[in-house]
Amino acid sequence: MRAQLFNTLLDDTREIDDDLGSVFTTVDLKQTVRVDSDIEIQAYYAGHVLGANMFYVKVGDDSCVYTGGCNMTPDRHSGAAQSDAIQPDLLISK
Repeated sequence: MRAQLFNTLLDDTREIDDDLGSVFTTVDLKQTVRVDSDIEIQAYYAGHVLGANMFYVKVGDDSCVYTGGCNMTPDRHSGAAQSDAIQPDLLISK
């Protein structure tokens, strides 16, 4: 019974992964993703809370960084924010 339930859950998980994979793209830290010829996105570690990221978006010659917050000082739970030497035209933060 347990094996059958596990296999059913595993099959459901694979179906969900297949469905979401056609809609979403995962981005590794510091990986550049080209949306089209003019748009690229990079993710960086924000150091704000566990799992927090900031995103550098470049459209043509313009760029912005979007983040819920960043922390440049490491603490007990997370390290300091990490990014390349970027100078965005706009910073969006809460």
